[in-house]
Amino acid sequence: MKKILFSCTIVSGCLIGYTVPSFADGGYQVIPFQAEFTKKSLNFDKKNLFPLILPDYVVEGTKFYGIKGSFSTKTLQNIKDGKDQTSSETLFNLLSSTTNACPLYAEVADSYNVIGRKYGFYSYNTAIVKQKEAGVKTFEYNYKMPDGIPMKFGGGRCIFLSMDGSDFAGHNYTMKADLNLIVKVPHPKPVKTYSLDFEFTPGGLVSYVVYPVTKDGVNNTVHEGTLTGIYGNVSMTSSLSTTKQWQGYNRIVVYKNGSCQKAFKNHKPTKFAWQDTDQSMRGLGHSVSWPTTNVVSEMTLSGHGRGSDIKQMTGNNQLPVHLESGDCVVHAIVNSFDKTTSAPVRLNEETQTHFTVIPD
Repeated sequence: MKKILFSCTIVSGCLIGYTVPSFADGGYQVIPFQAEFTKKSLNFDKKNLFPLILPDYVVEGTKFYGIKGSFSTKTLQNIKDGKDQTSSETLFNLLSSTTNACPLYAEVADSYNVIGRKYGFYSYNTAIVKQKEAGVKTFEYNYKMPDGIPMKFGGGRCIFLSMDGSDFAGHNYTMKADLNLIVKVPHPKPVKTYSLDFEFTPGGLVSYVVYPVTKDGVNNTVHEGTLTGIYGNVSMTSSLSTTKQWQGYNRIVVYKNGSCQKAFKNHKPTKFAWQDTDQSMRGLGHSVSWPTTNVVSEMTLSGHGRGSDIKQMTGNNQLPVHLESGDCVVHAIVNSFDKTTSAPVRLNEETQTHFTVIPD
């Protein structure tokens, strides 16, 4: 009888990871999915299954669009009768359970028929990795379909990865997937877009474009709802004739828990611009660093003398963020300064950033 042994790697352990989803440009959502497993086997008799419970926002009507990431295997050298007979192969299969059941971590299945009877699976992607020499073999995967595949899942809300592999020698053989699954969920309400565009020739230390949040989103305010995406760019130019260094630190921030009114006292009930001139605001002592704020995008522009810089801004992994009446969405620019003297430097700063909200 052929003996098959399974074990976790000592160094990295049995890994399966999933984090708070991040929101990519274009309305696509990215679900991280990592799994790694080391086994000893002589054939393909056993398949190993690795589950991931879908995030709550993945609802009926969600489509699968693609994968960005990698599949890899690690094979030890197999010398037999003085000859290098190293060989390995793994078929990776991304599936979803259409029943109420979900596999256990590294669950063993004898065949795809067994998997089908238990989970009624639906397949989204397969990838093959083969080796004929010792070491690590990695296949980088990066595709997004023009139209997605409707996702099918049962009450268990479960997708899982099948690793069907062997090195045919009974040595430690490691299979690994490090993936970002690209999906798009249907929006029950139309997405609204708001612009944080403004141009400054700042005299203060921090410049702001502010969008207050109100229940109904009237009078050029933001409707209560979920902030899902950030996109756009910022440009800075300098007319300095010297070689002095300058930079501008940009943040897009959601002010929560009454901090909007505290930071911008008696502000207008509509979109507005604001500048801090208090010298105590130098550095990061300004309101965008308060614990009641949530940074959803940030980047720095820099240069020296007469010149310019331009960069894009996109959302980070803090998205999505729910917006309530009394909050505000802010693009803050920490005014540029001469790095050698910390003296404020006047530059022209223009933001053309935007954000998307699904209204409540």
